[in-house]
Amino acid sequence: MRTKYPEIKFIGVNIDNPNSDLWNKANKRLAFNPKHEYQIRDPKTINSQLALSKKNRSMVVSSKGIIMDPNINLFHYKIETTLLGYLSR
Repeated sequence: MRTKYPEIKFIGVNIDNPNSDLWNKANKRLAFNPKHEYQIRDPKTINSQLALSKKNRSMVVSSKGIIMDPNINLFHYKIETTLLGYLSR
């Protein structure tokens, strides 16, 4: 997706235990680019602020930091149409 849509910034945010080394090991094992991966230091606060109910969640956030779609499904068969719609705004 990053290659096909370079104008969209896809990032990963880990909300698990910030003291866990598992996240760093997984990033290295899966060869994720550290420029696109983040670790939340206070998961309880962010979970309540964003009302996160599941560990895997995707959102569309505008360049101004506004959440445009709080629960986009990156695996939906029409995801490319949806992303193109956001790009044309």
